[in-house]
Amino acid sequence: AQVNLLRDTFAAATDLEQSLLLAKRLAGTGDAPDLFAHLGAPRHWRAVGPFPVSTEDGLTKSFPPESKLDFAAEYDGKAGKLKWARATADPADAKLDVAKYGIKPDDGAVCYATATIKLSAATKAEVRASAVDNVTVWVNRAKVLERASEYRSMFRPDRYRAAVDLPAGESVVLVKLTKTKAEEVRGKPGAPVRWDALVRFVSPATGRAVPFTQPEGK
Repeated sequence: AQVNLLRDTFAAATDLEQSLLLAKRLAGTGDAPDLFAHLGAPRHWRAVGPFPVSTEDGLTKSFPPESKLDFAAEYDGKAGKLKWARATADPADAKLDVAKYGIKPDDGAVCYATATIKLSAATKAEVRASAVDNVTVWVNRAKVLERASEYRSMFRPDRYRAAVDLPAGESVVLVKLTKTKAEEVRGKPGAPVRWDALVRFVSPATGRAVPFTQPEGK
């Protein structure tokens, strides 16, 4: 009975933090809630970085992924050649942590992540993004969100929001994360470094997830 109540409450939740808490509680019972479907967040990504930037041009400098997505391309990075890598968001919180794929948030660094989503019908949606520091989001090559500042910002759930028209069929999401200054070291010594973001698509009327699939191999 308790599990059924948790399932019903989880299904009705639209707040991000509440959804994460309920999903954690459900997982603790042995259940397997699909957080990605519930939040409208892509699970499968490709990521590349870090590209080098200075403090002066970190917020404005563009790199090749902004003009063309070529997954076979190699780029000049901070410590040699860069290649696209497949990446998976964390099923526990739906965040994509690029640091898990060797992309470290050094002082002066840019990385990109991209995901393809597929809708059965066109819909008006709201894209919601959360990230520490700077984040830019494009949908089908149109810039829909940008937060650019030299000052650090805490990870605040669904902080950045914008209306977006999603067509039927495939849409390409591109996320740019920028670090202009070294991150303050907090927490326990030796704690893993994170460089993560959460992007999701919801109905502007209800806050519920926009249903989509992710094509294999994209």
